[in-house]
Amino acid sequence: MTHSPHRAAVRRAPRLLAALALGAAFVVVGGAVGLDAVAASAAAPVSATVSSAVSRPGASALPTADAAAGPSWSVAPVPASDGSPRPNFDYSADPGEVIDDAIQITNTGAITLDLDVYAADAFTTREGNIDLLAAGEKSVDGGSWIAVAQPSVVLDPGQSATVPFAVTVPLGAKPGDHPAGVVASLSTGGDATVQVDRRLGSRVQLRVSGAVEPAIALGEPRLDFGGALNPLALGDATVTYTVKNTGNVRVTAGALVTLGGPLGLGATSTADQLPEILPGSQIEVRRTVTGVAALFVLTAEVRLAPESVGIGATVLPAITRSATVAAVPVIPLAVLLLAAAAVVFVVLRLRRRRAAAATPAPAPAPVLGEGAGDADSGASPDTDTDTGAEAKEPAVTRG
Repeated sequence: MTHSPHRAAVRRAPRLLAALALGAAFVVVGGAVGLDAVAASAAAPVSATVSSAVSRPGASALPTADAAAGPSWSVAPVPASDGSPRPNFDYSADPGEVIDDAIQITNTGAITLDLDVYAADAFTTREGNIDLLAAGEKSVDGGSWIAVAQPSVVLDPGQSATVPFAVTVPLGAKPGDHPAGVVASLSTGGDATVQVDRRLGSRVQLRVSGAVEPAIALGEPRLDFGGALNPLALGDATVTYTVKNTGNVRVTAGALVTLGGPLGLGATSTADQLPEILPGSQIEVRRTVTGVAALFVLTAEVRLAPESVGIGATVLPAITRSATVAAVPVIPLAVLLLAAAAVVFVVLRLRRRRAAAATPAPAPAPVLGEGAGDADSGASPDTDTDTGAEAKEPAVTRG
């Protein structure tokens, strides 16, 4: 029996479609698993030990370690002229002005301490914390304007010392904020190659008179969506962006991160207040939003409402930037493809059966050797025909 190439291709089509859909699903899901693993590896935090601290307004100046467990001390500005405590050193000065002040250091532990006292430039870390340059790093701004009268102090348990210092503002100092800090540091040797420098300091917020220019720069946001493997097409979206203080005074900002699909479908948002950013410093902000729908296209919008900090605080124009990534609901899409392949398979199979039922069956081909007696006399060309009459010898007449 002959087979039609067209019918054979029709039979193979549903199987081929189903195989392609299944293969596509495995490839996409497998790719998503690999990407998620790489993203998780890349995003793994690196632990570090911070050996310095700067006292902040409203925060305790005491080290976090238990005093009974080791060295412990506190630092604070000497009280104001009326006896009220000061959270930090806060000055407004003109170029060429000299300011005299002092810091109070107290040994709150149970052992004698030999502390180094020095001033250093302040900056905002990438994580948004205020820190000071280490003792071995040279200060070039406000920290270099501070001269400490006593570079070291030895304190018995419970003893306090007042260390004077002078702030000399250069004649050519530029207007704006010049952050610094006064530090009491304890160096301890861990081993032959490692030395731990424990520092505790008080901030010096110094603003030089003149024109202030608050400014802030928002970097391009990066959007990562991790909801591809969620059966309900919901997942976590992480938005990462940088904020840099490009002006000459301290700034902060209210931040609003909004995520949504096309035309704002499934929009969700999160808001928070960014930390104080010192001039010239840059921070990196990372915000994760859960329960984000995968609507094939996901857009994140970052909107900042910045303002300056300190004397004459002003509100700056809002800044908005956005990022867009593909957010494909992989598993639901794979299920849909498999269902479509199954429907195509059933439809083509039904069509083939109907076509087979409507086609008349062909006549059977003759079989050789059957019915030969009807078409032929059956006589062999080499055989005489037998008429059925008995042969008789001719009569012979006898005389």
